[in-house]
Amino acid sequence: MRVFIKENLVDFEAPVYAVPNQRDKIISFLKKNFPEMVIKEVVEPDREYGDRSGTKPPHKWEAKDYLMLFSSMTNQDIADELGLETEMGSHVKRGEFVMRFLKWKQQKGEKLLINEKLIKQFLEEVRL
Repeated sequence: MRVFIKENLVDFEAPVYAVPNQRDKIISFLKKNFPEMVIKEVVEPDREYGDRSGTKPPHKWEAKDYLMLFSSMTNQDIADELGLETEMGSHVKRGEFVMRFLKWKQQKGEKLLINEKLIKQFLEEVRL
């Protein structure tokens, strides 16, 4: 948990998860030290998402697509090649896939160059 302070202001970085016992202790402490404090149960609002009709369905990544992540292509080039709406899709996929794959490759003791066959083996084993 991080607490930010500036002059007389105190702020939590994010909501703090607490089991009931911890929550009760926190509330008790705050009430004791800040008697003017009001406790109010919050109801999470329903979230409505915009209409996605007319947008492309998510790209289904295949071994040949993952292989591009190891190339010198930019994220934008990969996005263009795969028909992704933005380069963020290839950027996120590169960040999540490459290190996981390399760790798996190292654990397996694989000395082979990264190729489509090796990526297919990885995908089958880890069920991506």
